[in-house]
Amino acid sequence: MKAKAPWRDQTATARRALHTGAEPMNGNRIRMYFAHGIKYGRFLEEGTRPHLIQPKNKKALYWRGAAHPVRGAVKHPGTKPRAIVVPTAKRYVKKAGEELVKWWCR
Repeated sequence: MKAKAPWRDQTATARRALHTGAEPMNGNRIRMYFAHGIKYGRFLEEGTRPHLIQPKNKKALYWRGAAHPVRGAVKHPGTKPRAIVVPTAKRYVKKAGEELVKWWCR
């Protein structure tokens, strides 16, 4: 997942936080997972709809590259999905399950 993540990194935090694992559940069941390890992983995976961004603690918003601070709300156009977890899980779930069974039955 880390090598094929379809977004351009700014800090590489999202890429570093991608992870997989397996944990025992009740009985003979095991839960396998492919996941983002960051709060905004859902937005990378699913994208966002257009929305308003409003200042929380100040009277204006400013971001790197802006010509000047902007008073009040800003209309964000939304972001397109950049899914990596779901496509990876769908692609490798069978193979991961087989490998887990091999490991478990050694």
